[in-house]
Amino acid sequence: MEEIGDSQIEVLLAANYFSRQKVEVIAERTGIEAIRVPMGPGVEGVDDYFQLVDLWIKSLVQAFAE
Repeated sequence: MEEIGDSQIEVLLAANYFSRQKVEVIAERTGIEAIRVPMGPGVEGVDDYFQLVDLWIKSLVQAFAE
């Protein structure tokens, strides 16, 4: 956790197969923004890899804007 603060990391991008609770604990303890994204198509609104990458980019842009 100390490395996150030392490295000035602002956003944690986590695959949605990781435990939501663990991702949130890291975010709370470090004060960074955590976003969880799917790693493949097949979720609502993501039918192909182009839409998947668009979702990742939109999620990151939104997280850094906050």
